[in-house]
Amino acid sequence: MKTHTHHHPFAPVIPDKSIKYWLYWLFSLGLSPIIIPIRLLSLILALLCNSLGLDILLICQDTSQPFSPWRLKIIRKFQIFIARIVSFGFGILIIEREKKLKPTQKANVLISNHGSILDGLILCCKGFTSFVTRKKIRKIPILSTYIDSCQCVYKPNNDAGTIKLITERIVEQNGYPLLTIFPEGTIENSTAIIPFKLHAFNPMKPVSMVCIQFDQSYMNISNYDRIGFLKILFGLYTIVRMEYLGELTPFDGEDAQDFANRARDLYSQKFGFEKVDCTTKDNQYFTGKIKDYELTSYYYKTQFGPEVTRKNGYVVSLKKLKMSQ
Repeated sequence: MKTHTHHHPFAPVIPDKSIKYWLYWLFSLGLSPIIIPIRLLSLILALLCNSLGLDILLICQDTSQPFSPWRLKIIRKFQIFIARIVSFGFGILIIEREKKLKPTQKANVLISNHGSILDGLILCCKGFTSFVTRKKIRKIPILSTYIDSCQCVYKPNNDAGTIKLITERIVEQNGYPLLTIFPEGTIENSTAIIPFKLHAFNPMKPVSMVCIQFDQSYMNISNYDRIGFLKILFGLYTIVRMEYLGELTPFDGEDAQDFANRARDLYSQKFGFEKVDCTTKDNQYFTGKIKDYELTSYYYKTQFGPEVTRKNGYVVSLKKLKMSQ
């Protein structure tokens, strides 16, 4: 295992092995014979609610068209209820901050940082259920009905098509749920923030902002720890802090790139995320999805190099990272 003391946005984060860490896992494993069955039962209950509730509500319903107000209201209640049961099944405790800045469904668009594959679950627990995602997620049997009910925007095969669909949704809305976008376009590990894609900013409408932060003191909850989900099932609890930042409005004469950069700067300044100019190709190279090093960014080449991959055991030490700041 090779540790970095600076911000690699895609490497697994290794917690500090303090006395507090070992006590947490001692209690977690000791109570696991009680906790695990309860959590598994809650996940089964969520599946039943998904099948018996949402399946019935979506009968003869075209999910590509806006739902009637009464149907949408009932579906949203089911979505939130199911998401909260699942979050309970994972032992997740959500702490909301600055609730007065929480956007309503009438906002233009909501953006969030993206530090874990579970970010969508956290947002669904609070009523933000519609996302920009890939079509292949609809093929997952357990999730397909829930995803259909969320009326997400599905990415076509080209970026121009994605921009068109998102812009239409933000500008026109037409009774659809509030759209949530992760402008980084990929999952990082919550130690850094990479450049924002412009999809949420092209319409030049005010964007609502939220920040989601998993407590990584006891485990890594990013997409880069292969046994992270097993740990979260066995862990006593996982704290998630969710802070609303209100609306960010474009300035006169500002273009979409400047608007996106200003939003990214706000996340960096307020939450201490290091601005790291990596790309989705860098993520794919690090995780082994692509092998061609030449496809990585100039930043990745100058800051990390070809040997820095998950396969080679590179991680970020949370303790050393804090000491280096």
